[in-house]
Amino acid sequence: MCEHVFNQEIDAITFLRKLVEEYELSPHLCAYGRKQIRCEEETSPDLVAEEYNSRVQKALDAFSRNRPSFAILDAGRHEDERSLIWVEQGRFYGMGYMDKDLYLANKEEYKDLLTPYSGNEYMVQLIFAYARKFPYKVLSLD
Repeated sequence: MCEHVFNQEIDAITFLRKLVEEYELSPHLCAYGRKQIRCEEETSPDLVAEEYNSRVQKALDAFSRNRPSFAILDAGRHEDERSLIWVEQGRFYGMGYMDKDLYLANKEEYKDLLTPYSGNEYMVQLIFAYARKFPYKVLSLD
């Protein structure tokens, strides 16, 4: 089973629309939000259920595999501390500050130093963009 929590309905709809486009799924078989969106394209009558279900499974498998876990270590509020942002399975978990010289043997112990926060797809996009721009600040948790 593949699940993801969205804090805003629009984030879930945007994500689902991307899957529909990328894996050539039928918009008619996917529900977007509270109202069914009218689509100009009809579902192809030639589409075999097994073939379509295979596409759906590929989309879910790719989604499950491509959710990284990482931390971003950066400057803190003063020179003796570092900031820490935690992303777990592609979702923002939380952030906090730690002593600059603190070294923990187990990466999971860093998580105990954080304050959990709710996030949204926009925040995750910003965090991922920052991680791509500054890869030397990223600590992989996978």
